[in-house]
Amino acid sequence: LRSVACALLGLASACASTPLSPAPPIVEEVSLQAAVDGARDAIREFDLKAMRVAAQQLLLAEAENDDDRLARDYWRGAALFNSILVPRPVGDDRLAADTGVATEALEATLERKPDDVESHAMLAVLIGRRLQASPLLGITLGSSFKRHRKASADARTTNARVAYLEGTGLLKRAGDREDVEAAVEVLLSAEQLFAAESGRERATDSLDWTPDWGRPLNLMFLGEAHERLGDVEQAAVWFERALHHSFMLDRADEGYRRCTNGTENGSP
Repeated sequence: LRSVACALLGLASACASTPLSPAPPIVEEVSLQAAVDGARDAIREFDLKAMRVAAQQLLLAEAENDDDRLARDYWRGAALFNSILVPRPVGDDRLAADTGVATEALEATLERKPDDVESHAMLAVLIGRRLQASPLLGITLGSSFKRHRKASADARTTNARVAYLEGTGLLKRAGDREDVEAAVEVLLSAEQLFAAESGRERATDSLDWTPDWGRPLNLMFLGEAHERLGDVEQAAVWFERALHHSFMLDRADEGYRRCTNGTENGSP
C-alpha cells in the first residue's frame, strides 16, 4: 500500500526506502561526448533502458569546465525526462521515483543556467503530470508549475522543443476540433523550427552538446492530430516522416498502418 501511495502522490523523496525504481544500471565509464551521444541515440530510439544507461554514464562522466558540467546536467535531465514519456504497464510503481530523479537532474541544469527555457518546459510537463494524477498537489506544486510555464512560454516561437512540448500538451487536453487545430498549429511551428535546426552545422572543435531531440515525437503527434481531424492521408504522411527519423517508434508505426489500412510497411 505504501508503494501505491507514493506513486499516486509523487512523493519520491519521502519514499526513498521503498524500492520504487530499479538500482542504477552498472555501466562502463565513457567520455562526456560519448555519454551525450549515447543520450541522443537513446532518446531518438525511445529506449527506456538505454536512456537510463545514458543518464548513469553522464553522471559518471568527467567534466573539465562549467560548459561541460552544464552539458552533462542538461543531457542527463533530457534523457531522464524522455524516459518518463515511455509507455509503462498500468500501476508501474517506479514512475514516481523516476519522475523525482528527472526533476532533480533538470533542477541541477537550472542551478547552472537559470534561464534554460527547455529545462523549464520539461519541468512544467513533469509537474503537470503529477498535478493531473493528484490535483491536491496543486497546493504545494501549483506555484512551481506556473513559474516554469512562464519561464518557457516566450520561447515557443523560437525553440523547437519548447514548441513541441507546448503543442503536445495542447493536443492531450484538446476537447473539440478547434482545440486539435490549435495544437496542430503549434506542432507545425515546432516542425519548422526542427527543420531549420537540422540544417545548422555542429561544432567539431569542442564538445557537441547542442540539443537536437524531440523531432520524431513531434512528427508522430502531428500524425495523431490529423487522424483525429479525419485527414488520414495527411496523418499517414506525418507518421511515415516520424518513422524516417526513428523507426523504433511503435506508436507511429501503428498509426501509419491504421491510416493505410495495413497495406504498406510503416518501417522504411
